[in-house]
Formats: sequence, C-alpha cells, structure tokens
Amino acid sequence: MIKNIVFALLLIIVTVISSPAADTVTINSNSTTLVGEPVMLTGKLTKPQGDGPFPAVVLLHDCRGPMPEYEVPWIERLTNWGYVTFRVDSFGPRGESSVCTKLLAVAPWTRAQDAHDAKSYLATLPFVEGNKIAVMGSGTGGWATLYSVNKGTSFQERGNPFRAAVALYPYCHLPEFESDAPVLILIGEFSGWFPAEKCLDIANTKGAASDVTLKIYPGTYMHFDFEEGEKIWHVEDRQVKYNPEAATDAIARVKNFLSKNLK
Repeated sequence: MIKNIVFALLLIIVTVISSPAADTVTINSNSTTLVGEPVMLTGKLTKPQGDGPFPAVVLLHDCRGPMPEYEVPWIERLTNWGYVTFRVDSFGPRGESSVCTKLLAVAPWTRAQDAHDAKSYLATLPFVEGNKIAVMGSGTGGWATLYSVNKGTSFQERGNPFRAAVALYPYCHLPEFESDAPVLILIGEFSGWFPAEKCLDIANTKGAASDVTLKIYPGTYMHFDFEEGEKIWHVEDRQVKYNPEAATDAIARVKNFLSKNLK
C-alpha cells in the first residue's frame, strides 16, 4: 500500500516536472470592442529550459476556445523541440466562449490581427528570436492562421511577416490567397464543415503554389491528432475521429516544417 502511494506521488511529480510551465500573460492589442474600447488579449506563454533566444510559435485555438486537453500535448511537443509558445485566447476578452455555431462572431481576420499582436509581443522578449516566429492553428484557428499570412489581409502594425504557418484541418475559404510565408496545411479527406477541396484551391492559387504544402489524409476526419476528440465533440455533427497513423505523420511533418523554416 505504501509503495503504491509513493509510486503515485512520484508519478505526479514526474508529470509536473515534464510538463512545461505556462505563464498567463495579458498584452495590448490593435483591436477594439464594439464601443471602441481596446481589447486586452490574454494567453499562455511557455518556454524551453535555458536562456535562449529561441524561435517561437503563436498558437490559435479552435472554435470551442482554449482546450487544454488538445493544446497541452502540442505545447509540450513544441517546447521539447525548442520553441517558445504563446497560445492566444481570442474569445474570453471579447465575451465569447465558443463560436462553433456563429463562426464570424470573432472573425478569422480579427483573430489574424491577434496573431500579429502576439508576434509583436513575443519579439520584445529577450529569450525569443524576434525574426523567427511562426503561427499555428487548428479548425477555425487554422482559418485565422491562413488570414495571418495572406498578403491581402489588412493589419494594424503588421511588422515582419511570420516565418512559417501551420494550419491543421482549417476552413480554407479566403476570397483571394497569396502567402507571405511558407504554409503547411494538414487536413483529413472528410473534414465535416471544412472541405479539403477548398484547400486544394489555395494550394493551386497562382503565386501561392510554391509556398503552400498540402497533405490530405485519405479516409480521415477532423481532429485526427486528438485522442480525446470523440469524447468532446459530437462525432455525428463534426465527423471527428482520431487516426493514429495520420497523427504520427502530421506531428513529424510539423516538426520538420518548423525546423526547416525557423532553425
């Protein structure tokens, strides 16, 4: 009995030590509320051990808002690979918790501005390489990621472009698309509301083809990289299904893509 208790305590300690510590950060943004007041963005900041400077990744959450169950595994991977991460909460400061049934309540171009504001903040940190910052998002966060690197999107204080962009099963609907950074899009063949065919349109856009790498996983659904997805999402509504083979391939592709463009 005592041995079991000791083992359980050691397991907890190891888990805490191995998980990157996250600081809650509040930053100024270039967005305003409907009554003209500035939006103060919040987010979770993590960094690898050491002084750096490190490259960094801005993370944009899905339409359900921040989900630790999904985000923490990706944050742990990115931190272990040597990246500072900053997961921006685009909904809480605007009084929203989820926009899955009202996708434009916090529009993707608004969230793209959040991404650039987060980039500007990261560039001021002494342990971040200010010219080596990427953006990454899933679902509607992936949609916002594409807006973040679209040359046609208007921003306040755009600054230096992102060095790379990763979009997991995004809604690939933009009126026009020409990227100012290399883009990696990973999507399942059956992605519910977000058809993979629209991502083909982006990858084949004149002037963008050389900057966009698209991988469509046959027979695969949304959140293929999330083991707990089927417990959280209504599968019949969103066609969510974990696919370990696609997840393993996607993780490797993200790792190699970021390494190529940020290190």
